[in-house]
Amino acid sequence: MGLDDTQSERMDLSALLQGIEEGELGVPEFQRDFDWGVPDVKALLVTILNDWPAGSLLLLNAKSSPLRTRGFEGGPQPSDPRLVVLDGQQRLTALYQALYNTGDAVYALSYAELGEFNLDSLEESLVAFDRSVWNRGFREPRAQLAASLVPMYALKSAADFFDWRDRILAVAPDAERRALNERLTALYRSSLAGVHRYRFPTVTLPASVSPLAVARIFERVNKTGISL
Repeated sequence: MGLDDTQSERMDLSALLQGIEEGELGVPEFQRDFDWGVPDVKALLVTILNDWPAGSLLLLNAKSSPLRTRGFEGGPQPSDPRLVVLDGQQRLTALYQALYNTGDAVYALSYAELGEFNLDSLEESLVAFDRSVWNRGFREPRAQLAASLVPMYALKSAADFFDWRDRILAVAPDAERRALNERLTALYRSSLAGVHRYRFPTVTLPASVSPLAVARIFERVNKTGISL
């Protein structure tokens, strides 16, 4: 099977999602489409924010591989992918859509419901909006401030979060600005920044693995009941 060059490591979630955005990660054409619902995505976001294990990823080095690939749903079509995701498509698609603001739903955190940043209440505080509803009622900073919402796409990177925070502060009443600044900054440092520290255990198969072997590995993973 040519597995001598298999590599095991932990990869930053941020790097994986950026790889999708830049067309460096693809999925095999034979994989099923993204089919997770809102409850699945919310549960995964809570898992990531709490820094709990979310399973491992199985990747294939795409260099010289004859495997035909396509892009992640909501992402660009890779022209020359560096890695192919054999196990992890559903999880990475869910996180990519939530953090890169694609897909049918927009996810946000209602920080008014979090109390003193109690992560036990994350699941109740994480809400999802149909994109049309979000665009009509919550896309602008003033509306997000009024509803005490942090959109998950503000966590695409640390820089994105602080840019978002500054836009919120710019429309906040002068008397509330200092306290709001302290609260949002503390919320990020205590919990939300965990998105940017999260790492997935990964196993990367060498490009020399034959398509037949890849198909057998894929079939075996599927039979275990693991969500791909």
